[in-house]
Amino acid sequence: MRKIFSTLLPALILFASCSSVSYVAIDTAQPAKTNLNYYFQSPTVVVSKYPSDNEHNEILSEKMFEGDFVFSIKDQCANAFSQATQYSLFVNNQNEVENVSLYREMKDNIVPKLSDTDIDSIATAHNSDCIIGLDYFKPLMLETQTSAYETQYKALIIALWRIYDVKQKTVVKQETVLDTVKLTVYDDYMWDLQDIKAEMLNRIDYRAYELGIEFSNTIIPYWKQESRAIYSSGHVELDRAWRFVKDNEWENAAAIWLEFSKNKDKRLRFYSLFNLAVASEYFGSIKKANEYLDEAEKIKSNEETVKYRFILVRRQKLNTTLDSQMGY
Repeated sequence: MRKIFSTLLPALILFASCSSVSYVAIDTAQPAKTNLNYYFQSPTVVVSKYPSDNEHNEILSEKMFEGDFVFSIKDQCANAFSQATQYSLFVNNQNEVENVSLYREMKDNIVPKLSDTDIDSIATAHNSDCIIGLDYFKPLMLETQTSAYETQYKALIIALWRIYDVKQKTVVKQETVLDTVKLTVYDDYMWDLQDIKAEMLNRIDYRAYELGIEFSNTIIPYWKQESRAIYSSGHVELDRAWRFVKDNEWENAAAIWLEFSKNKDKRLRFYSLFNLAVASEYFGSIKKANEYLDEAEKIKSNEETVKYRFILVRRQKLNTTLDSQMGY
């Protein structure tokens, strides 16, 4: 019995010293998806509204909705855009990106650009250096397609965005967005018509919100949440550092890893150096993250180091584009 115990003891110690990988979400800076090269300090979002909107919404209500809910959909899109823009890298020094409504006339069913007078008036009132116009937005139509087993409800959404340079009175970017919202109802499910109306309204409303965020990410650098691996166990201090990370106290966690990055135990050094690389990325230094990862790989290379090296290479390329967009 003593012999068996003495054989198992080293194995148990080895097992206890192995670390497991946990995952943490960090915010990463992402460049705009199109290289606009225009630095916004104080944008104002202008939602254009037309008399024809009311007529269209009344028809839409007759077909699928009740009440005035549809009136809020374009505002939902604009509000989502403003929220996303507010937390972007370009305007993170500003408390709020304002939304204003502008009632306008259509010209032969053509969506007109904002006039120079409108641009000057809005810029003066809101201290804007650019105007981002949601010049047109509505669910154009609803239709049903019926087969033997299902009915499909569809709503086509069209939006027209323009970005106006206040000083030059020019459009620096224009984009038309087309999107379709669908709801499929199968015959073996007993849907009440009111339920279908409510569900389609919810889907259109939510898609409008998503489209606002998507357009913001197209033209303005933004924050994105990504997952990173952390060695979180194998030693009582690694476990303590992980608890600090979960509480978003990265400085305290980094202090522990820095101490153990000089430990005689190679495993603890490796875990700590790898974690310090992730912490460096969190603190904004890709260069330092690469340096710590280099040191970790001198001890050993594994699947996690290979994956993280790929991530850092990608982040470096994105940061080069980001710096260009930010004018650095």
